[in-house]
Amino acid sequence: ATCDGIEWGTVTIIAGRPSNGKSLFKDQLVNEGMLLNNGSTEIRNLSFSMDMSSLMVGLREISAGTGKTYTELCSTRGYVVSDEDMMACYATVASNNSYPCDVIEDSPTVRQFEEIVTEYMEAHPNSKVIVDVDHMILFEMSDEFDDQTKALYGVCNAVRRLKKKYKQRILFLLLNQILKDADKFDRNEDGLLANYPTTGDLFGGDATMQLADTVFALKMPWKNGINYYGPD
Repeated sequence: ATCDGIEWGTVTIIAGRPSNGKSLFKDQLVNEGMLLNNGSTEIRNLSFSMDMSSLMVGLREISAGTGKTYTELCSTRGYVVSDEDMMACYATVASNNSYPCDVIEDSPTVRQFEEIVTEYMEAHPNSKVIVDVDHMILFEMSDEFDDQTKALYGVCNAVRRLKKKYKQRILFLLLNQILKDADKFDRNEDGLLANYPTTGDLFGGDATMQLADTVFALKMPWKNGINYYGPD
């Protein structure tokens, strides 16, 4: 489905219920992509982090880089951060700072989002850019897009225009929500086809499916009490 990797000029949507690992999934794709390309300045990351603060994002990065859990880094449950832990934290931060990544923390409107991406692309004409959005329903409302559904359709149209304009210089990783219907008890009995997320479970399903080249729908069976997932 992904041609043995995520292609430039494509849109990948990562969908899931809250706390099902969407941000982790996205961060893993971006971070490993940077590592595989040795932090090349030919590839940059423009990250719209509207769901989590930069502090939380940073702690996650340090946790991943040091192998220490979030609980250990916060010095809870009796764990004491050692000098060796701190040196590992400093090393992780220094390594991550070498990657060309820029973070937008405030939620823009749809029009501002398109303007920010356009300005970024023009400011780095010799680079390819991974644009990630965390996530699609957190854009600021405006007179033009005054509810979440309108804003989502607006975002889809903006991404489509940007993809066509910059072609093989840009790719999008967009986080989206799976609706709460997926958590209904009658869909989470063992061994049902209904265990699987469907197109209708995506927020703005038709619009997002038409936009996307690839959709990853995440689900954690253990959270729903499923021991045997899907039919044979």
